[in-house]
Amino acid sequence: MCISSNAPPRLVGEVQRKPLPKPADQAFTVRWRHIMGSILAANFAVFWAIPVFGMGQVWKLGLYRILRPIFNFFDQNTFLRSFAKNYIYSKELYTDFFALSVFLALQNFAALGVALYWQVKYEYLPWWLIFAYYCQWVGLGGRGMGGAYTLSHKEGHHRGGGLYKNWIASTFGNVWENWMGYLYGIVPYNFSTSHVFLHHKLNGGKGDAMYQWDLDRSSWSDLMLFQYRVMVYMTGWSSMETFRTLADSNTVMAKNYQMLLKGMIFYWVVCSSVSLSLLVG
Repeated sequence: MCISSNAPPRLVGEVQRKPLPKPADQAFTVRWRHIMGSILAANFAVFWAIPVFGMGQVWKLGLYRILRPIFNFFDQNTFLRSFAKNYIYSKELYTDFFALSVFLALQNFAALGVALYWQVKYEYLPWWLIFAYYCQWVGLGGRGMGGAYTLSHKEGHHRGGGLYKNWIASTFGNVWENWMGYLYGIVPYNFSTSHVFLHHKLNGGKGDAMYQWDLDRSSWSDLMLFQYRVMVYMTGWSSMETFRTLADSNTVMAKNYQMLLKGMIFYWVVCSSVSLSLLVG
């Protein structure tokens, strides 16, 4: 749904405006967000830049010549597409996602299985294994993280497992957004709620938790603010707060608030507790 260009986008329902912060408080908030953005930028430079650059170059400099034909063979296989049409997806159009989903799931199960086995047996993870896991997370040419977010995004636009046959939709719902997405930092229901009911509803305008129009893309300082804003969005917090302010006056927003809150509890409390128990034994 697009918003008319004749008027600024507005949220459904009235949002009580908060009083403007004092200049000193506002300056502190901006400095704090700059610091957090800088930490996130450093994290990327230290831990992620090499896997992202390396996996991109390995693919671009020739590996695609070997692997793309193999992927195309499975992706275009009539038997596999017929199977996906009859047993997996609600529409034949969605069978385009089948080969990607299978390969990406197998890749993640294998990588996670090796990491868990090593942790349980040796009670530590060597740096080379952590680096290898990061590389597979990125995927050749970025197709690991790109594929996971593509599938989660598509599922988010088909709430409640609408992409799939009833037996999958009623059992698992959105498989990538709410289950496999744990491995990619995707909070369950974040696409189904925030992305659809804020980002698209407001057409990226004010009130959207991912609002970016106030940032100067040529400014390093604003880039740090962008890093902070995206991080808070990915945690689910900024969207949940927006839904909470609208929940009393709008039943749709109240439902989205409850759904995203449940996803955040599962991700930040349940999943974190299980992960820590595996690491510390």
